Amino acid sequence: MYKRVLLAFVLASFLLPILPAISVAQGSGTLVKVEPEKVTMGPDPAVGQEFTVDITLYDVADLYGWEAKLFWNNTLLNCTAEEYPILPEGLNWESPNSLLLGPGIEQDYNATHGRWYHGLSALPMASPFPESFTGTIKLVTLTFKVIYQPPLNGSCALDLFDTKLSDYDAVAIDHEDVDGFYEILSPPAPPTLEPKLEIKPESVNTFIDNVFDIDVTISNVETTVKLVGVEFKLRYNTTMLNVINATEGPFMKDSTWALNGTELQGPFIEEDYVILGILMLPHADGEYTAFPEGGGTLATITFNATAVGNCALELIETKLSNPTPESIDHTVADGFVTVSQVTVSPDVNGDGVVNALDTRLAGQSLGSYPGHPRWNPVADLNLDNLIDIFDLVLISKNFGLVITT
Repeated sequence: MYKRVLLAFVLASFLLPILPAISVAQGSGTLVKVEPEKVTMGPDPAVGQEFTVDITLYDVADLYGWEAKLFWNNTLLNCTAEEYPILPEGLNWESPNSLLLGPGIEQDYNATHGRWYHGLSALPMASPFPESFTGTIKLVTLTFKVIYQPPLNGSCALDLFDTKLSDYDAVAIDHEDVDGFYEILSPPAPPTLEPKLEIKPESVNTFIDNVFDIDVTISNVETTVKLVGVEFKLRYNTTMLNVINATEGPFMKDSTWALNGTELQGPFIEEDYVILGILMLPHADGEYTAFPEGGGTLATITFNATAVGNCALELIETKLSNPTPESIDHTVADGFVTVSQVTVSPDVNGDGVVNALDTRLAGQSLGSYPGHPRWNPVADLNLDNLIDIFDLVLISKNFGLVITT
């Protein structure tokens, strides 16, 4: 009997790193959550100040091991400490009955991001043997120090990634990740500002099966920086969102400075990001005589929402270049998407009363279906994945109805 129990725990320990990541639960209610969800620093000088966030596991059953990664922008923050809580009495996960996995804090994980990566697996090596855990437990407390306060407000996702939960039999436990968000408010900007790449709108609330656009924009561009090229990766949760298309926006190809047009590289859709580059073409002799100024849209990315949840839209490995070529200093601001289940009502616009505004709004989606650019799932009252005259009749039958919540 002891050999079978030991084998199960050892398998749980070594299979945990290869369990498939499951980011959206199917009604289980289990959450891996960054708390607080939003941290705001500034506008007073904040460099050197510290704050903490917890990663908490809510409402789990039969837990024997966990693994998690958290990413942040290492030009804004430095993770200085990790603290693991005292385990509940009787769980018996103290050493040597547990194995701490992963490298922990990696401030310079890559050129733009730091990473915290750890896991804990029960491992019965001595009596008393470890018990499974059911309930809510804090996994770690991380301390961050502010290392940069940009001239304009800055932000980054505290991005949970590739989280894995294992039960006694080394089977993945369904769960949902809830990312955190860090922002730093800056004092009044100096006369010369760095260019800024950002996601607009910053926050998107949509429904499952909806198609929506986000723009990657640039601002604060001065002709003196001599911008001729842009490259960025946009990372997103592929279990929630699919990239349908990406098109170049009007800014770089404005004929005021793009005298010979632009060349679009991509979009290339990779495992968890889409990459795109834009080059302003020079004259035949390789020289430029005009450069962009101001701001505008670099690209429009079209997504389809495929699952309920929330995730960061994170600009990573962004690059701006002058003709030399040399890198142009700049800042970035990420975005956030929340996808909800559709709740249909004859009060399509949600103003509390059914009237002609609702038939007009539903009529704008007439003939649409999931994936169609005019699709509005709120107007599909009979839930047949098609907005047609039957949905409009259902709205009309409720004319004058007051909707209370």
